Amino acid sequence: MSNRDKRHISFNDAIWSKYPNLLDLTKPLSILAVAQARHFIKLSMHHTFYLLDVSQLNCVENAIIFDGQQGILKTTQTTRELIREYWVQADLWHRPSLKYWAQKLGITQHKIPFIKGDVCLIPLGANTQKSTSWFSTASLTDHIKRTGKQTELVYDQRLRLIIPVSTKVIKRQLTDSQQMQVVLNQTMARQLQFITGELPPSESSPSLWQCDRTLAYNLIHFAFQSRDLVFTSQDVQQTLNTYLGKF
Repeated sequence: MSNRDKRHISFNDAIWSKYPNLLDLTKPLSILAVAQARHFIKLSMHHTFYLLDVSQLNCVENAIIFDGQQGILKTTQTTRELIREYWVQADLWHRPSLKYWAQKLGITQHKIPFIKGDVCLIPLGANTQKSTSWFSTASLTDHIKRTGKQTELVYDQRLRLIIPVSTKVIKRQLTDSQQMQVVLNQTMARQLQFITGELPPSESSPSLWQCDRTLAYNLIHFAFQSRDLVFTSQDVQQTLNTYLGKF
């Protein structure tokens, strides 16, 4: 996806002019000092560009949110709780589809980004069981190597965030997420063609219906298993075909 096709964050100059242009996120206590406390925050897919996990610090807050319109916010909500709301807004097939493509592309399952259209939020650490920091690719205009294992993320060619992650890792994560974003968008296009009858699904050209059916299969399997029923995979498949049709 070219840079001109990416969504650009709109910065509220009245708010962001009060902050320095360079913020060192390796020193989160200094960021907490200038952040505005909020009891409840819902991340914006279009304005949130960095989510800093501070749950390991000796402080009341668990997360700091960088928002183009609201500035720097802090909350007792964890980054895991905040990101979970992203997944709630997505379709049922969304996470299975991302995991499917991560496996196909050889990308670690522990750092799957949130991708929806031109929105892409990337975890800095493993996000399967605990909270971690996340950064958005929207309005990310550069990433610069610094001394040690640090990278300077540049947003909108104006705001610089120093993060405790090497440039090598950031480059790999950006490459992986871009690959997933491309194939996911292509898959959605194929899904539309499949729905309209222009393109039949195939193993060589998988579309989202496969992820739908995989999710439905797992749900039916769980329902049978939780009721201590004796069943085979053929029983599950037959039930699936009955309700979704046979392909």
